[in-house]
Amino acid sequence: MPRSSRLPAIAAAALLAAALAAAPVALAQDGGSPGSIPAFPIVYSEGGTVLLDGEPVAEGELITRVGDWERPTVIPVRGGAFDCGDLCLLAGPPGLDYAGEPVTFHLRGGGLDGELQADLTYAFPLLGTPCLVDEPVTLRFGEGAAEPSAAPCPESVTPTPTPTPIPTPTATPAPTPTAAPTLIPATAEPAPPTAPPSTPTPTATAIPTATPGSESQSQGRGETIIAWAAVAAAVALGVAGLAFLWRGRRR
Repeated sequence: MPRSSRLPAIAAAALLAAALAAAPVALAQDGGSPGSIPAFPIVYSEGGTVLLDGEPVAEGELITRVGDWERPTVIPVRGGAFDCGDLCLLAGPPGLDYAGEPVTFHLRGGGLDGELQADLTYAFPLLGTPCLVDEPVTLRFGEGAAEPSAAPCPESVTPTPTPTPIPTPTATPAPTPTAAPTLIPATAEPAPPTAPPSTPTPTATAIPTATPGSESQSQGRGETIIAWAAVAAAVALGVAGLAFLWRGRRR
């Protein structure tokens, strides 16, 4: 391929910067939407060679796919080669969510029945800047199934993992500590208090109180007793005298 037909890497970078400045237009042309954030592309700025069963492909078209996204712009192949003159072969999906999806290149036209997939394939990296492949690439078709290979540009941005919501722990009320019972040491049971000796309560003896007339009554009773005693004595003497007389008569 003539060197004059290639763009120097600096010129390709300038063209790429201009293309990125017109992002809405580029996205519309490549199947994206103006409101989405495109991923930084991988650009094959030095073109490359296209072989079918080891032979250069006379003519055809190259198609780029990333996952289920297909770039609508095709790259023409002539005389077994493609360049980055008017159109560059690039892999640039319209969204960051295509990171990790397989990048594949396909050939169709030129008398082919359908399309073939090239042996070059890799996972699309998440890049911090556009990647320029500054060496010609060789795409081989018809030599068997495509085998994964290393990406031409290392991944320079670590995808931010989606934070997993952490459940808020529910505070469990701490149990109220129960005061431990205080053990009171056993002591000897105090003896019941001894009752003081009871002091006998002096019993008051009623002293008869002399009442008026009591002395006269007592004196009268004494005189009556004496009188009856005299009468009894007299009767006894009388009975004794009668008994004496009766006995004297019988003699």
